[in-house]
Order: sequence, then C-alpha cells, then structure tokens
Amino acid sequence: MALKAYFWPYHKFPDEVAAELRKAIYFHTQSWDPEKAMQYYKAALMKAQALGMNPVSDEITGTKLSVAELLKQCGLVDRCIGVYELVLKDCTNYLKDKGEEHYEDGERTRLLMKSVSISMKLGEMYASDSVLDIEAAERHLLWGVETTMKERIRRQKDGVKEGEGDWFTDEQYGASCESLALHYESKMLHYLATPLLLQALTVSPPKSCHSVVIMSNLANCIFQTTPPPSLTTAKPLPATSFKQPASTSSLPPSQDSFPTTPHPSKEVLRTQASAWARKALALSTSITEGRTQECDLGCAAATHALGEFAEAGGEFDVARKLYEEAKGRSVGLGFEEGVKNAEMGLKRIEEKSGSEEKM
Repeated sequence: MALKAYFWPYHKFPDEVAAELRKAIYFHTQSWDPEKAMQYYKAALMKAQALGMNPVSDEITGTKLSVAELLKQCGLVDRCIGVYELVLKDCTNYLKDKGEEHYEDGERTRLLMKSVSISMKLGEMYASDSVLDIEAAERHLLWGVETTMKERIRRQKDGVKEGEGDWFTDEQYGASCESLALHYESKMLHYLATPLLLQALTVSPPKSCHSVVIMSNLANCIFQTTPPPSLTTAKPLPATSFKQPASTSSLPPSQDSFPTTPHPSKEVLRTQASAWARKALALSTSITEGRTQECDLGCAAATHALGEFAEAGGEFDVARKLYEEAKGRSVGLGFEEGVKNAEMGLKRIEEKSGSEEKM
C-alpha cells in the first residue's frame, strides 16, 4: 500500500504555485538546503490555499508529504509524523463529511485508499526503534486493515458502483494483514496474529514463493500461541468507520470475542505447526517457474521451525538433523540470522543431550 510519488508534474499546479515548488524541489533534491526547501514549500502551500486548490487533492497532499519527507531526512521524525497525521485527518474528515457524495466520481475511493496507505505508513513509523510508540502503531495498523477489509466486504456484497474505481489488490490487502500480524507477534499476541496470517494466505497466489514464507511464519505463530489473556475489562474493537484512527481502540478483542472451547494443548499446537511447516516445504519444492529467493528463505525458515518443534517434543536427534539442514540452507543463501539461529539450536541440543546422558 505504498504512497504515490510526492512530486507531481508542475503543469498540475497554477503558475504561481509551480514557481515556488520548482525552487522547493531544487533545494530538496538537487542542491540540499532544507531551510530554503521548507521556505518554498510553505510559500507554495500558502499560494495554493489562497487560490482555492482542493486541500485533499493528490497535488496538495503530495506536496505536504514532501514536507514530511524533508523533515524525516533532517532527523525530525516527530514533526514528520505530525504532518502525516494532519494529512490523514484532512482526508478522513472529508470522507466523513462528503464521502457519500463521491462514489461515482472515484473521489471517495481515492481518498479512502490514501487514508489507508497513510495510516499503515504511520503504523510503521510509530513502531520503528526511533519512536517506539506501540499503542499508536497498533491503532493505525488496525485501522488500516479494518478499513480495507470493510470496503472489500462492501464491494463483494453490494457490487462496485459505476465510476468508483478499483480497490486495493489482493497482494496489497495481504501485505496489510501481514504488517498487523507482525506487530501482534512482536507483542507476543500470537492468537491475534494467526488469523491475520491465514487471511493473508487466502489472498496470496497459491503457487507463489510468498505463500511459502507466509506458511512458515504461520507455523511459528501457531507454535507460540498461548491462551488469550483475561480481557473482561477491555473494550471490544469498534466497528470500522471513517473516523480518525485516534478514535480507534488499540486493545485486543474482549474475552467474549473468543470461543469458550478449551485452548489446544501444546502438543496439538506443535502438531498443527509442524503440518504448516511441512506444507511450506512441499509448496517450495513444487515451484519451478517464477521461483524467487523467497522460496529458499521460506525453506530455511520452515526447516529451522521443524527443528524447534522436534526439540520441544524431546526428539533431539531429529532436531539436530533439521538444525544442520537449516544451517546449510542459510549458509548457501548468505542468511546470517538463519545461520546464527541454527547454531544456537544445535548448541541447545548438545546441552540437553549431555544432561540426559548424565542422568
């Protein structure tokens, strides 16, 4: 859900605005002078406002996002985020006030897609090491996925209205699900990440290397799943709306949202996780045309995962072979993290095997 290029052709702007933008972009991208670039960006936006240009047009929002990028390049990440938040607020306010009037001219779709893209971008920035505002990251990622899903369901149920234009592709929708799943995994909320990965898998091409990676990630996620915590005091997730993401709760669903059936045992989860890892390996083996490095990385990850599952089941000889295989795959790919993880696994096996022999 990448945002479009910030720099729009000058002929899209009135001459007075284009003149200021030329100077801003020159000092931003060619002769680096952030103070002058900012000065001319501000002048361009002020003239655009005086001339009555649409504040949520691609040209104006793109210019504002250029300002955000400039701030980020200057190391002013908080101010960069602030600009993104303002653009998002402008877009969502417009949708709330006038969105229903703009189905047929595609304006609603354009702004809704832009809002989702900005919200996902904000989620990434809030989750970065330099900011690390986990609550804000979750709020924005969740809003982006929920809004995308709601619009997909509306179109499937009611059909696409004439003139409203295309929505996000399956690949883009899957990527948003994976982003939110990764966020939940980082918070050890694997019971929330698992359904998101399954959703991403359903829209991923069935014979693709990326599906191999998703299956491998799904295997790890299932294995690490623990019962949902008691959330009787938590607020349920709100229905998706076109309100600003700041109004969206960042808390997981309430306990009532989950089945009352007993949580699967660790052994059942291990069996299920192993099945998904083996599926990843089988799919990777079957792919010959259009094969990419994702297949090989997915294989290495799935093999290592099977090693962890075998280790957890006390099958140390099996685990050792799998770790050695995963290490070999990782070495061949130059995948340093995979090599390191495999070596750590082998070290654990040696320690556990030694402890058993002493007993």
